[in-house]
Amino acid sequence: MKRRLVTAAGVAGLAAMGFLGWHLISPLFISNRVVEALPAGLVISPAAGAGTSQLVTGAATIKKGNLKDADSFHKGSGEVAVYRLPDGKRLLRLESINVTNGPDLHVYLSTHPNPATSAEVHHTGYAARGKLKANQGSQNYDIPAGVDLGTVRSAVIYCQPFSVVFSIAALK
Repeated sequence: MKRRLVTAAGVAGLAAMGFLGWHLISPLFISNRVVEALPAGLVISPAAGAGTSQLVTGAATIKKGNLKDADSFHKGSGEVAVYRLPDGKRLLRLESINVTNGPDLHVYLSTHPNPATSAEVHHTGYAARGKLKANQGSQNYDIPAGVDLGTVRSAVIYCQPFSVVFSIAALK
């Protein structure tokens, strides 16, 4: 009887470890894509300048930047922009991104220009914008009126369970 109980507990423990392992490791080799449209009235058109691949008409560009690798394993590319919409609302747009996937990735606006640690991401004045919708594609995040964009210096893709920066875009 005791042997059966120990065996059952061992099997349950292995199953739980397998589930947890799959949840934490599988995002590294499974990608998700979302292509979210811009809000109504905004249009992406090719830009006329070198170094700029897009132009959004119908909104004022406040800040822009390009995602870059956080390190040799956590990589990211794509454009990031902050827009003021015609109705006065502000929008963070991740355009054509490709970021190393991971468990529970989130989007932050940080006051640090190049955060590499959790403390730098969460420096005074940071703004959590929510869970990353997918590690590939284009997506939008609202920016509340209370966020001081004058102090925001970067957009960050951040893994919450492991407190790891995956990708950063300096915003200018």
